[in-house]
This record gives sequence, structure tokens and C-alpha cells, in this order.
Amino acid sequence: MTNPTLDEATLKQLALIRLLYLQGVEQSGRPEPFSLFSLLTFHDAVELFLILATEHLNAPVPTKGDPGFMDYWHILRRTDAFPAGVNLLGKGRIERLNRNRNAFKHVGSPPSQSHVDDGLRSATIFFEDNTEPVFGMAFDAIDLADVVPQEDIRKHLKAAAVAEEAGKRKEAMAGLAWAFSKLFDPYTQRQFSPYGFGGKMPRTAEANGIAAQLFILATELRSRQAGNMRSAAKHVDRNIAQLNAAVSAMQGGMRVLALGIDYSRYTRFQRLTPTVLRDDDPPSLLVDADYAPTREEYDYCVQFVISVALRLAEVEASAVMPSWERARTAGSRSSKEMINL
Repeated sequence: MTNPTLDEATLKQLALIRLLYLQGVEQSGRPEPFSLFSLLTFHDAVELFLILATEHLNAPVPTKGDPGFMDYWHILRRTDAFPAGVNLLGKGRIERLNRNRNAFKHVGSPPSQSHVDDGLRSATIFFEDNTEPVFGMAFDAIDLADVVPQEDIRKHLKAAAVAEEAGKRKEAMAGLAWAFSKLFDPYTQRQFSPYGFGGKMPRTAEANGIAAQLFILATELRSRQAGNMRSAAKHVDRNIAQLNAAVSAMQGGMRVLALGIDYSRYTRFQRLTPTVLRDDDPPSLLVDADYAPTREEYDYCVQFVISVALRLAEVEASAVMPSWERARTAGSRSSKEMINL
């Protein structure tokens, strides 16, 4: 029987499920105890899938009480009364995942690393085996961009997915780098932005530095101290250049942290993606000659851009003008008054 058509809401839910699964994959690769929480994430992703499958196929559910986690294999099975049903695979593996998760969450028994590895395999096989029979599409074909609220960033993510599907991973990674630049730069380059922390720091060029100018002046004055002045001023030039470089690096870090972006994830993303030299349309990007990212690194970068997009949407929603400023008429300016306590 043909699967029901996937509407926009279902596609978005599938994207959330795949995003949650990928977060579990990332957690599972972290050192203990952080890797242990991946069991909770995998379980949540599978449970969301089962609930969505029930709604999508319009499966008959018990009228009394909510179904138990493992009941969905019975609820979704194909029968004469429910020909649209599917016979889900991987029940034994998911039962194991469920037991290990419950022991961790409800009994307080931390899982071992072997349980984490088994949870990763069980969730992966479950999604790979069951997504197409239920929803008519492969699990890795689910477009994560559907959860992104910014339309232009969503388009960049979809274009990167098309490039990845066509085997053009360099172009896909370049698209992700550009998408991040378009997300991040407006918050840090906007004049008077609270996330800018000052303007871009200049680089002191030796040809135009203090040393060169003092040497010219001393030469014109025919001073015998020209050489000494130039040598001393070179030290000043180097110190200014180092100070500018340090401030520039601190600006970058403060901008990332102030926007609520995980700095360690940001630094990995920067190392994995091409460098945006010019943010034109199309942009200019630079990579090493032996640049060859893996699929895991591509997935990581997709997740990072999505997490930044969602975080900046939250920042934008919080940037609400105070009520008294909204009440002012257009073009009016308010006078100041002193408050004495």
C-alpha cells in the first residue's frame, strides 16, 4: 500500500528526529561520563519516531491510557483491519536499548561503554530499516534544513545537501561555511552591535609603521639618532601588531560566547570548513590542497550550522525594543530625567 503523502509538518518532525539522533551520535563519541547520556537521546529519538509513525499511518491506538514504549510494534503491525500498517524491524535491539535506558534513568545504574556502543548500533539500524517502510524515504535523505527558521540559511543548507548527494563534498562544506558567515557576521559587524565588541582591529604594516615614519623624520632632520630611533620604534610596531592580533582573537571569542555559541564546537567547525575570504555572491573561499572532509565531519558541520541558526533565532526573538521606546512617535527623541533615591 502506498505511504500517505508527507506534509510540511511531518517533514519538520522527521528533521527534528534525525537531528536528535545525530546529537546522540555525537554524544556517544564523547568521553565518559558524557557519552552515557547518548542512551537517553537515542531512546527519545526512537520514541518520537514511533509516535510520529502512529500519527502518520493513522494507526489504531488504545482508547485508555498511553501506549507503552514497546507497544508500538503491536500497534503499527499490518493486519486485515489495518492494511496501512508496517511490521517494524529491530524489536530485540530496541528492547535492549529500552532496558539499558530505564536502568540508567529510573534505577540510577549507569550504562557501560559497551551499552553506549550497542545503543548507537541499535538506533542506527532501527532508523535505517524502518524509515522508508513508514515514511517512504531513506533516513539519511531527511532534510535537516526543515527545522531552520531563517529562509536564506535554509536554502544554503538545502543546496549543501544537494552538493553532498552529488558527491561534491568540498562544495557542500563551502556552502556550510558561507551559511555560517551569513548567520554570524551581521551580529558582529553591525554598527553599535552589542555583540561586536568594537570595530575590526587593523594590522600594523611595517612599511607604514612608527619606525618607518620616525626614520623618515630623523633623516630629514639629519639626526644622528635616526638608526636608534628606528630600532626602538620597530619594537613598538611589533608590540602594537601583537596587541592588535590578541585583541582581534579575543573579539572573535567574545562574539561567539556572547551569542551563546559553544566555543569548542565553533573552533572545530572553523577547522573543518573552508575559510571565507570575501562574502560576495558567490563568495570566495580557501582550502588546503589536500582538503578531504569525511561524511561524519560534514554531518557535524550541518548540525553546528543548524544549532547556530536556532540559537540566533532565539537571540533575535529576545531583542525586543522596550515598551516605552515602542510607544514613541516616529522620529521623536526623549529627554532625560534624573532619579534621586
